[in-house]
This record gives sequence, C-alpha cells and structure tokens, in this order.
Amino acid sequence: MFRRSLLLTGVLLLLVAAVLPGHARANNPPLVVLQAGHWHSEALADEFARLRTSTGAVAGGVREVDLNVDIAHRVAVYLRDWGNEAYVLPADIPPHYHADAFVALHSDGNNDTSAHGYKVATYWRDWVATDWLVRELDDEYGKDTGLARDWRITANMRGYYAFDSGLYEHTIAEDTPGAILEMGFLSNPAERGYMIANRDLIARSVALGIARFLATKPATGWPAPQLLPRGDIVAVLHDNVPLFATPDASTESIDTAWEGQHFAVTERRTGWAKLFFYGGAEEWIQDWQTKQIVVP
Repeated sequence: MFRRSLLLTGVLLLLVAAVLPGHARANNPPLVVLQAGHWHSEALADEFARLRTSTGAVAGGVREVDLNVDIAHRVAVYLRDWGNEAYVLPADIPPHYHADAFVALHSDGNNDTSAHGYKVATYWRDWVATDWLVRELDDEYGKDTGLARDWRITANMRGYYAFDSGLYEHTIAEDTPGAILEMGFLSNPAERGYMIANRDLIARSVALGIARFLATKPATGWPAPQLLPRGDIVAVLHDNVPLFATPDASTESIDTAWEGQHFAVTERRTGWAKLFFYGGAEEWIQDWQTKQIVVP
C-alpha cells in the first residue's frame, strides 16, 4: 500500500510539473534560444507589424537571413551536443519567453563597404546577467574569429524589440538574459567571404561564449533585474511625435516616438505624461498623442 501511495504521488508530481509554465520551474538542462534575425519577419505579431518588411541586408548575392538561419542552427547543434536544450526561433517570439539565455544573430550591412567588425549588445537596462552574457560572447567571438570589434553600438541594438519586456507581449521575459550579436558586415566583401567560409567556426565561437556564460550563473541564481514600472502603459497614436524635456510644447523637442510605440508612464500632469527610460532620461509626451492601454 505504501509503495502504491508513493507511485501515485510521483505520478501526480509529474503531471503538475508538466502543466506548470516554464518560468515556474528551473531549466535543467539549461535552455538556450537562438533567434535567426529577420527569419519569417512577415509573420511578426501585430504589435511589431512595422518590422514585417525588415528582411535584412543583401550583398554579393548573399541574403543576411540565410546566413543567420544557417549559423543559428549550427550553434544549436553544438549546445545540444554539450548537454543543453537549444532551439532556433524566427523573428516572432512566443509571449514572455523564458530561457537561460537568448541570443539574436544578425549580419550587418552598410553603404560604406569598408565598414567592418562585429559587435555585441544588450538592452538599455543595466543587469549583471546580461552584462556577463555580452562579456562572454564578446571575448570568445573576438578571440576565435579574429574579426575586429566594431565599437559603434547602435540605438537599434540596445532597443532591440525582443528585449522590450513589460511593454509588449511577443518578447523575452524580463528575467531572461538577452544579447544581440552582429556577426560581421555582409556588405564588406572580405568579411562576407570570411563569414561564408567559416560558418562552423563562427557558430562554435557563439556556442562557446554562451556555454561560458551558463557556467558563470551563481548557485543561487542571478539577482533580480530592474523591472519596468507597472500599471500605466501608453501607445503612441501617430508617427514622429515630438518628445520634450519638460511638459512644455513651446520648448524644442529632444526626441520623437513612432506610431504604435509603447511606453511606461511614471508621472502625469495636466495634458502630459512623463515616460520611463532606463538610465533616468526625462522625456514628456502630450496626452492627446497617446492612448492608455494599461490603466492603473
């Protein structure tokens, strides 16, 4: 009878574990997600409809998306061979996706064909886990490939849509460490040739960087990241909406917002909303340019 009771208890525990959401239990083995940049961008969720025509660079008859997909799958194979779970995602991400590491793979393009080098970045938010992920990827990639580092980290990389947890649905979860890697310039003939000829070396270097990162995780887990303010979220109603340093439309605008962009609001004054930015930037938008999508 006692053995039967233990057996039934074990079955029940397995059933409970099977239906719990991914973030409710630890990943063992670690779960790594590679995103192949621009892959099936036409299928992005409505909240990112503006990116559906973003199909990536093309140079010398080579499409960025094809290179991204090829290398992402190679990285996944290495990680699986080393005992991890690893999957390749297209441009669209399941809502609030939880993983032990998320890395988006892209290849750069520029009208200046002499532009060269790789770069790695993470979200604007300062979090030790993402800082470590970038550090390990950067070190391993530079060492193994011999490619130069391009220090010109762009706002598009820091503001990559997949990192916008808390503002949109189809992003990684707020406690998922994420990075974006521009593997090199497809528009540079020499670098393009190198990436095509050394796809497996590149994939292994990315996999090694991720494996190094996974090994740095503290036994007690990463400290909690800074979370986006909850309760008051707005969507911008028009394109090129001016943002101001103070709630005063007679002053010069300091930035612009695009239609459909989401922001957390930290303060309201008559006719104005103060927007939240990691790092403490102070920018205001006029109420009539927005609609409230989460009401406090």
